[in-house]
Amino acid sequence: MPRKLPPHIVLPNGQWRFVKRGSRGVGTKKRKVVHMARRRRSYGRRYSAPRRRGGGGRMRLGGMKGLITPIAAGAADAIINPRLPVNGIGSTAIGILMKDQVVKELGLYQVGQSLATFIPYVGAQAGGVTSQV
Repeated sequence: MPRKLPPHIVLPNGQWRFVKRGSRGVGTKKRKVVHMARRRRSYGRRYSAPRRRGGGGRMRLGGMKGLITPIAAGAADAIINPRLPVNGIGSTAIGILMKDQVVKELGLYQVGQSLATFIPYVGAQAGGVTSQV
C-alpha cells in the first residue's frame, strides 16, 4: 500500500507546496470580505466634540435623583426623630436604599452624635468646661 502524501500542489515550475488540510488550492482560494460595523456616533466639525441629539434644556430623571434623595432623607428624619431617642436613622436608611454615599454618611454622623449623649463623661450630661463671664 503506497504512503499517502499530505495535501500539496505542484507549481508550474515543478516545485511542490504543501497546504493545510481542508484549504483550497492557490488559484481557487476565495477572499473573505470583512464588513465593519457602522458607527452610531455622529461627529460635528473636525476636532470637536460629538454632537448631541435630543431635547436640550429638559431636566431628565438622572438629575432628579440627586434632588430626591436628600429631600426624602430629611422627611424620613422629620418623621422618625420625634419617636426615637437616636437621630439620623431615617437618613441612614434612605442613603442605603437609594445608594447615596453622602446621605448615608450624614445620617451615620447624626447617629454617632446622638449615641454619644448616652455615654457618661462624653455626652451632654458631662459637665465639660464652660466659660463663665
